Amino acid sequence: MSITLLVDAGGTSVKWFVRNLTRGTDTQFKIEGMSPLYLSEDELVAKIRSAFPQPSFCSDVQKVEYYGTGCAPDQAPWRMKAALQRVFPKAEIIVDSDMIGAARVLWKGEAGTVGIIGTGSNAGFYDGKTITYARPSLGYLLGDEGSGAWLGKHLLRDWLYGILPSDLAEAMYLEYGAQLGLEKDGNVFKSTEPVMQRLFRGERPNQFLASFARFLWYHIKHPYAQKLVLQGMDAYVTTLVLPNIVSGNNGLKMVGSVAEAFQQQLQEVCEHHGVRLLEVRKDALP
Repeated sequence: MSITLLVDAGGTSVKWFVRNLTRGTDTQFKIEGMSPLYLSEDELVAKIRSAFPQPSFCSDVQKVEYYGTGCAPDQAPWRMKAALQRVFPKAEIIVDSDMIGAARVLWKGEAGTVGIIGTGSNAGFYDGKTITYARPSLGYLLGDEGSGAWLGKHLLRDWLYGILPSDLAEAMYLEYGAQLGLEKDGNVFKSTEPVMQRLFRGERPNQFLASFARFLWYHIKHPYAQKLVLQGMDAYVTTLVLPNIVSGNNGLKMVGSVAEAFQQQLQEVCEHHGVRLLEVRKDALP
C-alpha cells in the first residue's frame, strides 16, 4: 500500500493530510499543536503515535512532508525529523519550516514577503525558492510580536495587575476566574500563584497565553481591545515585516488564525507603514 502524508503544523493545531495512492482516497484530520522547540523527541513520538496507533499503517507510509513551527534551519528540524522517522520507519521524511510551506502556497514561484501570525509569529522574504529572515524568531518569551501569545500575555498581565477596564475585568473573571482558581480581592486577586504555576510549570505555556486572544476577538469593539490589537499588529509589522521588505517589493501575504481574526487591524497598520497586504488565510493548506 502506498501512503503519503502532508502536514501543516502550528503551535495550536497540526493538520494531517493522508493520501492513499493505492485506494485513491484522501482524508484529513487535526491533532493538538506541537513544536520541537518545546517538546523532546520522545514527547513528539508519543503525540504522533497517538494519531497513528497502527504500526502496520505506519509501515505503509512512503513519504512525509512536514511543514511546521519550530522547524526552521536554525531551530530544531532535526528533532522533528528523528521523531517522524521513528514512527514511519520506511518513509522518506522532509521537514521544513511552516514559513516555507506558507510561502510555496501563497507566492508560488513569485517573490514577496510572507508572514505568519498564529500562536506565534514570524516573517521573511521569499525569493521564489527559499526564505531569508532579516531577524530571527525569538519565541513567545522574547518575540512573537502580535501573535496570540503576545496578545494574551499583555491582556493577562493587565488583568492580574488590576489595570484592565472594569467591564472587561469582570468579563475576564466570569470567563476564566474559576477555571484558573483565582479569587478576587477588590480589583486585584488574593493570589496570582495559580496562573504562575500554569505558566512556569504547566505544559505549552505559549498555547496557554494564546488562548486569551480569543477574548479580545469577542470584545474587539471595546476601545481597550482595539488599542491592544493595533499595538500588537504594529509591533509585528515594524519588528518583523518592514526589515524584510526587499528592493521596494512591499507585497505581504499572510497565514494564521490571529492574522485572519484581526485582518482589519492588520490591514490598517500595513497601510500606515506602506505595506500592501495582498492575502490573508487562516491556514496555508485548505
